Amino acid sequence: MKTCQTIAVLSAVLANIVVAQAQVRFLAHGHTDLSINYDSTADAWDFHVGSDTLGVEFAPDEVVLKVKPAAQTTVPAGAKFAFLGVAGSPIWILPQEQREELLYLGYGGDGIPDGVFINNQVKVTLKSVTGPGNFFSYRVDGFGNPVKLFDSADGISTNDVATVTGGADAHLAWAFSKPGEYKVTLEVSGTLVAGGSASSGPVTFTFSVGTPPKVLTIGHTDLAINYSADANAWDVHVASDTLEQSWDADDLVLQVKGEAKITIPSNPKFSFLGDAGGPIWILPSAQDENLLYLGYGGDGIPDGVFAGNQVKVTLQDVSGPGNFFSYRVDGFGNPQVLFNSADGITSADVATVQAGGDAHLNWAFTKAGDYSVTLEVSGTLAGTNTVVSSGPVTYSFVVEGVLTDQHTDLHVLYDPSGTNILNIVARDVTDGNVDYQTNKVLLIVSEASKLTLPAGTPFGNEGDPLWALTQSQTPDILYLGLSAEGIPTGVFANGTLNFHLKAVDGPGQFLLWQAGQFGDFDVQMNSGDGITDADVHQQLIGSHEHFNWGFTATGVYYVTFQVSGQRIGESTNISSPESTFRFDVLPLPAPVTPIELQQTSLTSGNLAFNIVGLNSGTVDIEATGDFITWTTVSTVTITSSPQAVTIPLDSTKPTRFFRVHQK
Repeated sequence: MKTCQTIAVLSAVLANIVVAQAQVRFLAHGHTDLSINYDSTADAWDFHVGSDTLGVEFAPDEVVLKVKPAAQTTVPAGAKFAFLGVAGSPIWILPQEQREELLYLGYGGDGIPDGVFINNQVKVTLKSVTGPGNFFSYRVDGFGNPVKLFDSADGISTNDVATVTGGADAHLAWAFSKPGEYKVTLEVSGTLVAGGSASSGPVTFTFSVGTPPKVLTIGHTDLAINYSADANAWDVHVASDTLEQSWDADDLVLQVKGEAKITIPSNPKFSFLGDAGGPIWILPSAQDENLLYLGYGGDGIPDGVFAGNQVKVTLQDVSGPGNFFSYRVDGFGNPQVLFNSADGITSADVATVQAGGDAHLNWAFTKAGDYSVTLEVSGTLAGTNTVVSSGPVTYSFVVEGVLTDQHTDLHVLYDPSGTNILNIVARDVTDGNVDYQTNKVLLIVSEASKLTLPAGTPFGNEGDPLWALTQSQTPDILYLGLSAEGIPTGVFANGTLNFHLKAVDGPGQFLLWQAGQFGDFDVQMNSGDGITDADVHQQLIGSHEHFNWGFTATGVYYVTFQVSGQRIGESTNISSPESTFRFDVLPLPAPVTPIELQQTSLTSGNLAFNIVGLNSGTVDIEATGDFITWTTVSTVTITSSPQAVTIPLDSTKPTRFFRVHQK
């Protein structure tokens, strides 16, 4: 059990002042260059990332270059590509030919002035690589032969060099042997025509390899709209103000958590959402710390470029299990509907975003499940009446189900042709056998489920509390079972499957049992005595059973199950992926009062800040340079709020990160 609570994280850069970091952009597609600029008058380099597709330039520490899972392939057979690894082993490659779904990465030499360097060329040298695997860069000639430029697998030396010609745009293959984050440090240098040489010094670029789309669940988030008038290019993406990070729309999932589920009011003004009393999942226009706070961000719309200083966002398409709405409510409670997929998508489905504006709305969905919402941004250029458009941009939403009092089963799906032959879902039997994937459902153990233990049970002492979903259906309480219905007979040996308890993470213990007709207890799973192979239930094919599901304390539990079975004629078991379900045992503990770090300054080699929100107690201040190893640098006794703190900085560490733990 953790004995401390993380309450804040702070980064500080050793410099004369503390500089706020720009939002980090994750670039996952489009024509992109490591752009080389040299100012011969000032003898100054600018080695950065330039996106031709977006018309935007980024400092190296403002961008992460994504190598998406779609870049994964295998090392080909033959000696030519043996430097990449063993034939057939996985490799992640950004290819030198453009593929729409991947980053198209090269070097940009437009900023290398003509006639300054000998042969109009500079060299890019690999200086270091940190990451989980090896890094390679190479080009393939017209006859299919690779020309290796960088290879960290055989050691980094002066042979790891690429040549870039002034004015040229050179695209290469960039390869990584394992998924994860890589830091690739490069240096540009050239021999001057006038004599001598010039060097950029080391510059580090960050790559994220093979990581799945980011899932955003909470925080101030914008569908951000940027337009570059010079390049006539749009950058319509998702930006999290909370995380200070942003992503391409197709590299992100926006999660509408189960807590967003409410009922449609009886007020006829809101009848466009559906029948009164029906369920609706809404990300509200008023900020809720437990949900996404979603709006449009117009900070990237330049002032004076568009007529009326505004652009339009039009709804192009919606796919998903239900209807989608976006609307705002005025100061008198009247809704203004912007998008409504229920009455058909027309030119009336439009929202207006002001340059520099930050407009938050209500985003509503009528059913749980996965949605794709396609939008298009357009504007009329001031003075020309020319309409420019971003083209369609598709956002992915996942809407979680909330099951509170329905008949529900943890149900086994069997697909002999699938990647996973067995899977476990939560099946809402009451509402028409709707299946929810494990990460898209919230199971509620209501306050009405609280019991007081009588004498003689194996679950605790007489008088102890226990929150239990009972094996007999009770109004206002979830009626939860295990099910292997729908699986063909004659497939599995003995006609059974086994449900295994694999893990429990929560504030108390988890129990699964049945009470016999004469008051005996058949305990099938019990996390209190350790989770072993004995924590298993054998389920007959074609049947479902109900149990008592017990929790010894309130709070949030993550309970992991796996189902297995042996098919007739086979000698080994097949198993489902481990499936983790969230149970909220009510009432949940009150949220911790937020504690903040404020008024940060860097003076005379010391970092000074105030801890706000904690009036007493003791905290440890820890530091790290890699987010792996943390060292306590100071212990502070809190006597008031704000509490002033000063930390001496280590000048040998150019970048350090600090966090504060309450003991």
